[in-house]
Amino acid sequence: MDKKKAMEIISRWIDVRSIAGYEIVGIGFKGMKEIRISFKKKDVKKK
Repeated sequence: MDKKKAMEIISRWIDVRSIAGYEIVGIGFKGMKEIRISFKKKDVKKK
């Protein structure tokens, strides 16, 4: 997979998770083939 295609997939995944109410808490790289993105649910304060 080329870099442009990989960035499109990663960007789309981050957008989907953001819309679902998650935020990025960490990004890690394992070798040249694996990227790990950790999310956590955003705190929603009720009024």
